[in-house]
Amino acid sequence: MDSLSEQQRELIQKMSDERLRQKLSTAGMPTAVISTLSRPLLLEAWTGLVASGREKPSPAAAMVPMADPELEKRRLEFEKRKWAEEMKLENEKLAAQMKLENEKLKLEHHKMAEEMKIRNEALAAQQQQLTLDAEKVQLERERLRLQAEAAENPAAQAKKYGDSSTRCSWPHANRCSRPPSFL
Repeated sequence: MDSLSEQQRELIQKMSDERLRQKLSTAGMPTAVISTLSRPLLLEAWTGLVASGREKPSPAAAMVPMADPELEKRRLEFEKRKWAEEMKLENEKLAAQMKLENEKLKLEHHKMAEEMKIRNEALAAQQQQLTLDAEKVQLERERLRLQAEAAENPAAQAKKYGDSSTRCSWPHANRCSRPPSFL
């Protein structure tokens, strides 16, 4: 195996067992002997045949065929266009996702602003109601205070007594529905 070039050794190492058996069978080795050999022995037998010059590794396997430079150039251009289109589609997809996210954020912001507006209006209405209730309580207190002052005022008491005595002293005094409150 030392007499072979590095490339030939590498190609022989890469061959499958079946391929080695086929090559040895084609070279004239008996099939019964080939079927009993293990991989290292198959490799050694084929290497011996190639080293002796009786068999040569297939040139198709030995060399990678060179492609037409014009064809390679067109293939490369096609790959570039394909990659550019994929990147364009990916960018459009990302842009659409970002636009969708922005729309969602705008809707959420608008919704939050509406909720805050409604809350502020509710708080303002509640504050106004509390102010009105406080004013009603203040007016009721003032009315009660004035009523108490009026009841304690001697002039008001005299008027009350006078009114009740007037009702009883009318010509129809016997029809007086209630007696004066001071009696």
